[in-house]
Amino acid sequence: MAAEGMPFPWWWDGGMTSADLDVIWGKELWNMGLQVGTGLAVDNKRNLSGGGVEPVNGRLSDLDESQAFGERWTCSRALNASLTLSRSEGTTEEFTDLSSAYGAVNFGHCNEDIRLPAHPKSDLVAGIYPPEAERFARWLTDALGVRDFKVLFQIGGSFAVSAALALAQRRRSGKILAIEGGFHGLGLDSLSVTTAQRSFALQETPLRQSLDSFVDVLAPGETDIDWSGVSCLIFEPIQGARGYVPLDGHWLQDLCAQAKNAGVTVIADEIQCGYYRFGDFSVARKWGLDPDVLLFSKSMTNGLYPFSAVVYRQTLDAGVGGGVVLAHTFQTSALGCFAACAVADYIDSRDVKADCRRVAVPLAEAATCMEESGWAREIYQLGPSLSFRPVTNAGDLVKGCFADRLLILGGGVDGERIRIAPPLTIETKTLRRALEILLSRLSA
Repeated sequence: MAAEGMPFPWWWDGGMTSADLDVIWGKELWNMGLQVGTGLAVDNKRNLSGGGVEPVNGRLSDLDESQAFGERWTCSRALNASLTLSRSEGTTEEFTDLSSAYGAVNFGHCNEDIRLPAHPKSDLVAGIYPPEAERFARWLTDALGVRDFKVLFQIGGSFAVSAALALAQRRRSGKILAIEGGFHGLGLDSLSVTTAQRSFALQETPLRQSLDSFVDVLAPGETDIDWSGVSCLIFEPIQGARGYVPLDGHWLQDLCAQAKNAGVTVIADEIQCGYYRFGDFSVARKWGLDPDVLLFSKSMTNGLYPFSAVVYRQTLDAGVGGGVVLAHTFQTSALGCFAACAVADYIDSRDVKADCRRVAVPLAEAATCMEESGWAREIYQLGPSLSFRPVTNAGDLVKGCFADRLLILGGGVDGERIRIAPPLTIETKTLRRALEILLSRLSA
């Protein structure tokens, strides 16, 4: 998935008004021990004279997910799964991050073994990549076990989805077939093939809605499909914003086979689920889906740079023809290539699969406890990730865990699910302690 969203705010069930939200921010979060913000930011430099920190007029927009916290926090330190967050008046709290920034830092915050060069020899040259670009493209295609594929770099997940859709449309015009519950990004075209949480996007405007006629949405499990007017099929093997819900692998295999037989381009969006978020480098390849295009981003640079990769079958070049030369300004940025290579080197030097297995054990134990105690249903423990639908309100659980200095994610069509995605480098004792907090909140 591309730039992944969440319910806004995490615990909102979609039925509240702005007045209701004011009540939440003004009363409930205050009871959690949080100072409700008024849109003010602060200069976080220490006042060496010993006086208080003077607030200044905030210049950061509130048109983002920061409002979910009821005030604007700042992160002054991040290391592995630990975060030091500061309030507006300067006090700090220590949090444990079980979200991995939507899967963008699967290998831990500020990983000492994943670093950009201290003194890069190149930065940005228009239209010219550094040598690391080809090196990483070869590494990525080798890691996927694909031949006759090329790698097109983009900036962030939404642009990767947009480029994949364009490749498919140039090969064969027609409708885009998306799967209900998918989230593919915040560009006009990528948002048009998104169904999960689209109403929360700033970009959901009449301009975006004018593209609806180009998209058909398929229900998971549906098999009766007319492929005659379809250009491409796009899907997340494990749907992120929907709440870490896997699609049926056998159904996807049959669906992809039908699409290929009909000459339809198959696009696997692994922006969210790739890079071992669920235990495998590529879920699509693990399931034997053989897509024409695979999309990666997020942990491809472990949060160091907003870089993405469109890995596409070389035969798609024929549909493009000559004259296509425009690129994003930062598409050839050396920093993105450096970061991607640093992550590749880290994966090659470490037994990441062992990390996945280690993290999966406490999550599996927690899943069993939830099921046996009747605290949750629709539980999916997928390698080093866990998702479930609590029998109590999911939003209340997110709020309660936040009060206990634990970051977890909401998800689902109506914010009814919980997503747990620890960094793969989290210490086992830290993870177990965090899960004890979660289970305690569930039992209450």
